[in-house]
Amino acid sequence: MKLIGIDIGKNKHFFCIMDQQTGEIISQPVSFSNDKEGFDFLVQKIKSYPKDSILI
Repeated sequence: MKLIGIDIGKNKHFFCIMDQQTGEIISQPVSFSNDKEGFDFLVQKIKSYPKDSILI
């Protein structure tokens, strides 16, 4: 299972993806804006993982 951590800010957010079993960081923290384009960016980044393997 992949864990996605999101740090919420006023104008900009950060997310990081980690493997739950190994603790391996799959994606270093990446920022995205607090608007539709930013959330579309986040969705694109996590879209490659099966839905049942993600915990947000």
